[in-house]
Amino acid sequence: MEIRPQSAITRDSLLKDLLGFDSQKIPFWIDQGYKDSMHCIGRIMKSIKSVSQLRASVASIAEPGRGEKLDIAVEKQMRALKGGL
Repeated sequence: MEIRPQSAITRDSLLKDLLGFDSQKIPFWIDQGYKDSMHCIGRIMKSIKSVSQLRASVASIAEPGRGEKLDIAVEKQMRALKGGL
């Protein structure tokens, strides 16, 4: 996984920030690294959750007789909706 900064890592010039080590910038870099990591991990977790839900749906539908039960339930709902019009 590649984590890229969501905002510029410099406050002065790029050369000064990368070559001119300043211990006062460490908390800023740590905080930015944490935020960038959480941003990337959040996107990954959202994808994993979606895949998990999709797999659960597929497993539910693949259950023997489940497809027929769903068809009957949908047909029943459609009849109820048409009767209410």
